[in-house]
Amino acid sequence: LLLPLSSIFRLLQTLEWLNNDQNLEEIDALLGCGLVMFQWNDLEALIQEMETHERQDACDLLFYAINWQRRRALTWDLPFYRFRELLNAFSKVSGEDNDVKVLQRLKDILIYEAKLEKMMKSMHQYAPLEFHGTAADSGKFGKFDDRYDEPQSSFFSHFSIQTKSSQADFKPPTKKVNTNGISFESVAALRPFMRPFNVKFSLNCFMQILTTEYAEINYILKDLSEKLDVKIVPAPSTPFGRKKSATDDKARPLPKSSSWSRQNVPDMMRQVIHHLPTILEQLETVYESTMLQDSDSIAQCTAHIFDILHKLLSWPDIESPEHEDISNAIFMTLASRVAVDASQTLSFEANAQEAFKYLARYGDNMQQASTAVTLFKTLLRIMEITHTSFKPHAHAVVSRILTTDWFDWRNIKKDIPFLLEQAIELHQDPLTELHNYVEVVLPTYDQDGPIDEHPLLRQDTVLFYYQAMINQTVKALNLLQATDQDVEVVLIQNQKIVKIFELIIKYIKTKEQRALFGLLLKTSRTFVDQFTKHSIPYFTNVFRTYKGEIVNILKNFQTSTRMLQIICSHVKVHKDVQLASYVPPLKKALEIVIFQVKMLLTENNAPSDAFFLGALKHRDLSGAEVSSQVNFF
Repeated sequence: LLLPLSSIFRLLQTLEWLNNDQNLEEIDALLGCGLVMFQWNDLEALIQEMETHERQDACDLLFYAINWQRRRALTWDLPFYRFRELLNAFSKVSGEDNDVKVLQRLKDILIYEAKLEKMMKSMHQYAPLEFHGTAADSGKFGKFDDRYDEPQSSFFSHFSIQTKSSQADFKPPTKKVNTNGISFESVAALRPFMRPFNVKFSLNCFMQILTTEYAEINYILKDLSEKLDVKIVPAPSTPFGRKKSATDDKARPLPKSSSWSRQNVPDMMRQVIHHLPTILEQLETVYESTMLQDSDSIAQCTAHIFDILHKLLSWPDIESPEHEDISNAIFMTLASRVAVDASQTLSFEANAQEAFKYLARYGDNMQQASTAVTLFKTLLRIMEITHTSFKPHAHAVVSRILTTDWFDWRNIKKDIPFLLEQAIELHQDPLTELHNYVEVVLPTYDQDGPIDEHPLLRQDTVLFYYQAMINQTVKALNLLQATDQDVEVVLIQNQKIVKIFELIIKYIKTKEQRALFGLLLKTSRTFVDQFTKHSIPYFTNVFRTYKGEIVNILKNFQTSTRMLQIICSHVKVHKDVQLASYVPPLKKALEIVIFQVKMLLTENNAPSDAFFLGALKHRDLSGAEVSSQVNFF
């Protein structure tokens, strides 16, 4: 009876809705009906008294109580039912009394899920009935029958009222055994298989919740964000040749597409955007609250809202001309929050600019680093969609992230290289900013330890800083290929880039850290190849006019190549197989440089003694000479 209950109710409420002029008065008593459940006043003590099969039954009771208000189906063609079906049905009915009951049912769901979470933690494995295979043992019910005859604990005491005749007519149920090996450890893992709220309920319910009821607000916002994950955010691509692990999605069956997942994406976007003013109003209220109090619930609410905004703008088709109305609607809604005259019609670019400024101001008072990063990515997405540069405002936001001492800085460790590179690229003078990091910030940290102006520069993150510096150095050299600046400017920039490359190698060489060596060996080849293919041919064309400047650049570059040779020898001596795999291609690139420089001098009729080849002495990292032959014994 439990399994088809929600589907039967859905059919019933649909018929009532269509046959009674969109009215559910005939069945609205169901929304206020209570459920007969076991006593859970002291759940911890009750869990200790229960046997394993009783805990399984308790989890089933809680799960299907929640299912009664939800709906969904599985890949097994078996329906999964929940308490949420009631909310999906009655969320489309207007009325103050109905709204109060819907919100109360939402609160009940949170309570039931909290109880289910505790029950699941007391079990090593739990899977609802839909994951159980049927095992009908003819006549062999033994212990299974005993469960239903006379319960020994108080847990089932109020379910055991039966007459003798009913017991005589009782037919042993078909035993279900979890033969699929699938189990869930938490409600969060189980939730994707629950019957989902429809989008209309999520948005309508959000409008009815008081701004201070953060538990319910966060629940609805998280549910909406998860729906956008499925519908809007593009799925990550699997690298070629990557083997599937046991943790991949295919390791457990996925739920079938429900009605909302079959919904047209543009229609879903328009539905969410229609309620976007209410979401933004909640964001403004929460932002003001952060000035007065520090709360995890408030921080979660802010995080969910920015996550939703970022996902809306991350829709791959939002830049398509056929969906121009959607992008216009988003920017108009955001811009209207700061518009002085709401009746004034602005251009698309003007709306985008106001929307950017509106969101950028929230960067001044963020509670969580991860939310600040999401905000910054949202701003970058606006710049990408509109093809407009808001560099000063974007640079201010990312600089604030990098100069704030976050309590949750570990949550953004992997984003640090991205943030640093964006801070450099968005700077008014990227090369000067890059040179400042390499010649001032990193050496100061090496000598004096933590820097107040750079709180994210720590022992755990210094590798990410070097990674960002190397990547930006390679990118800066690559950008010079298509430049149309004067020769003097190009040579000065080349000089700066080569000097930065030299300083990075010098610092990494003195640190003697394997991770840094691997990072340097992987990226140095790209830098050397670009210098050989683009910079040296450019120098060849202007060598006779700017001989002195080019020679200085080549001397600095020669210093870098010598240190790279030393690091390659160091890796070879220590027989590090992984790092040694980067050495042959790098050495080949370094050899090509020699012939390219010789060709440069030959084409410009340089004296024969201006270039000569000699045997490079093998040295260790300290500069001492070592044998060219590696002793393996």
